[in-house]
Formats: sequence, structure tokens, C-alpha cells
Amino acid sequence: DAVTCDEDRLADVLKREIVTIFAQARIRYAWLAAAAFARSGRGLVLAGEVGPARDSLRHAMEANGWDVLDSAVVAVRIEDLMIIPLGARNLPEGAATPARRVPTALCGLVVATRAPLHARDAIAAASPAATVAALIGASLDIKVDRTRAIRHLCRIVEQQPVARLDWNHPQEAARLVTEWADTLPARSA
Repeated sequence: DAVTCDEDRLADVLKREIVTIFAQARIRYAWLAAAAFARSGRGLVLAGEVGPARDSLRHAMEANGWDVLDSAVVAVRIEDLMIIPLGARNLPEGAATPARRVPTALCGLVVATRAPLHARDAIAAASPAATVAALIGASLDIKVDRTRAIRHLCRIVEQQPVARLDWNHPQEAARLVTEWADTLPARSA
């Protein structure tokens, strides 16, 4: 299959293709085309229509105090629902402050869609079934083993809070996501 893209998307496309192959060996993970963020001990996966890596929604999330764990591909270890960023580092022994891109407990998942221009940005709880249906398109391991991929998605949405974000204005959307995430309990790693 030939893939055509501009330079900005090349790294994301390559990462996704490599991860599809890697998913064959790493069956204990759910692999998603998504972004992952961390803030105050909470890991958040943002899937769906979030835009390219340089999109303003991702920048707005950072402006709201979120650290980017991964911007194109997210691995969630199913046994303990930890977000494992590609190239993640473990904290060195005796480290005083956490480094970025470390494994982080998943505390919530948001599926984003672009709202019509006249609509207001909104976030609301989503049903697990609707969330799994929305995540199938973001699943990178669905091509490898459909049954396992769907089982992994079901485990995630049954164990963690999920929401649907309809957005047009990045700053407002990031504020809504932050307010929603602040209501979620932090999990110990």
C-alpha cells in the first residue's frame, strides 16, 4: 500500500505503520491513533478528531497544564491500564520530580469530534458501547487481531470514565476537558 503525505505527517504515518507490525508481538496492549496527556498524576487519552500533531487543540491542552505523553500513537497496557508512551523513560532512582514521557495511570478517555461551526463546544459522559464503536477507527491493532482489539477497548471503557467532546474552539475545548478530568480520581501507578 502506497501512503502519500506531507512532511509534517510523515513521522506519524511511519510510527503508525511500525506500531501495526509491533502490535503483533505486544498483545497485552491496546494501540490507538490518539494523543495522550498527563496532568497532576492523571493520564488522559484524547482520540478521534483532534487534528494533526501541530494542531491548536493539542497546544491548548499544553497551555492548560497538560504534558504530552504521545501525540500520534498511544499504547495502553491492559493489565493495569497504564499509558506507556513510545520511548518512555522510567524515573531514575532517587529522582525528585517526574520526567515527561513516563508510564502514567490512565484515568479517563475522551473521544473528540469537530462540531458544526454554529455549535458550542461541549463535553458529556459517553456510553461504553458508543465509545468502543468510536474507538474502532482509532485502533491500530484491529488489523492484527480484531477480537482481541475489541476486547481490549471494552476493558478500557468499562474500567475508566469516558466522555465525548464536540469542539471547534481549541481553548474552550481544552478548558472543558481539563474541568472534566479534574473531577476524575487519580490512580496510583
